[in-house]
Amino acid sequence: MKKSAIEIILASIFCVLIILLFLSNKTKYENAHKWDNTYLSVTKNYNQNHICRVGNDFYYTMPDGVYRYGNKDVVQKIKEPIIYANNDILYVYSNESITAYDIELKKIQEYKSVGNLINFSVENNKIITFDTGKKLHIYNMSSMIEYDIPTDCRILDDGSLSFKKIDDMYIIESIIEHDNSYGEFVFENGKCIFNCRNMYAHSIAFFNEDFVIITQKTFAGAYLDKYSFREYDKIEELDLTGYKASLVDFSWDNNKLIGILSNSRHNPHDDESERNNLKNHISDTLAFIDSNSMTIEQDYAMRKQERILYVDTDKAITFYDGEYISYSVDDWKIIKKESADEIQPGGQYLFEDYGDYIFVFQGNSSKPINIISTT
Repeated sequence: MKKSAIEIILASIFCVLIILLFLSNKTKYENAHKWDNTYLSVTKNYNQNHICRVGNDFYYTMPDGVYRYGNKDVVQKIKEPIIYANNDILYVYSNESITAYDIELKKIQEYKSVGNLINFSVENNKIITFDTGKKLHIYNMSSMIEYDIPTDCRILDDGSLSFKKIDDMYIIESIIEHDNSYGEFVFENGKCIFNCRNMYAHSIAFFNEDFVIITQKTFAGAYLDKYSFREYDKIEELDLTGYKASLVDFSWDNNKLIGILSNSRHNPHDDESERNNLKNHISDTLAFIDSNSMTIEQDYAMRKQERILYVDTDKAITFYDGEYISYSVDDWKIIKKESADEIQPGGQYLFEDYGDYIFVFQGNSSKPINIISTT
């Protein structure tokens, strides 16, 4: 029996609808999983030794020298440099010497024989260094006379966290011998003037002259521990395991501590970028914590695959589906959206904050591909 024209038309329409439905579902699936194989690491710049700003220019290091962002030519050709900036002076370490350059990159001073360094800073008329022997040195910048750092210290926990005090300086040290982890932090007048941390050493989440709050990387950051400088012991603990997340970053303003918690099928530890596949990402959460009472005042949960890049007491900046999104912390309304063209599906990226900026790196390169202002 021959089919009528109407039957043929209806069958054709049905086939077209099936194809359109298939294509629609395929598009929805592809969009939902577009970023699955994209790796995003978000870390605070603990070492401050490979990026800095002098005047209106940004500088970064490569294995063969120091470069200015936006200019492909090397500023200074030296092997494995370490850089630091303060008061619009660029300090460059190489070959056991630190050389100071003004804003025009004219040499103004040189400090020789400072040792084989991992990291250094120049703050408050002091040069602070940490060498390959895991020894901290503090020099008076004017005379290069070294401070006498006492060998004895106050133990704050089971032996891996301790502190010393010299004048107005608090030196906090985290050494975990079995995996070669180390953390050195120097505070003066409430400000961190030196920090250097690797692997699973404790991180300083909050500091004042009465107490310090740390997150233990060895325990995936599920707890915040508060230690008293008067009692030399842990006096309080905040359990964050209810978030099923790791505390991967933090900042503070006055007595308020802001933590970035990331819930992933694998611990998104800030030193292990290979684990930061967005396919495994469940959610990020901002937690606003009163440092005195160690209580959570407010929290905000992000969407799946939305990573928090930066937060302060006014705003938060996230990456989501190819955009940088800025939120107001007060009412969680969107302030601004910007296209993140440099972030492509399937790539591997690192976001590292420095002052009022976020540096974006691709893969294992130390050359930034973008610099985002947080103001």
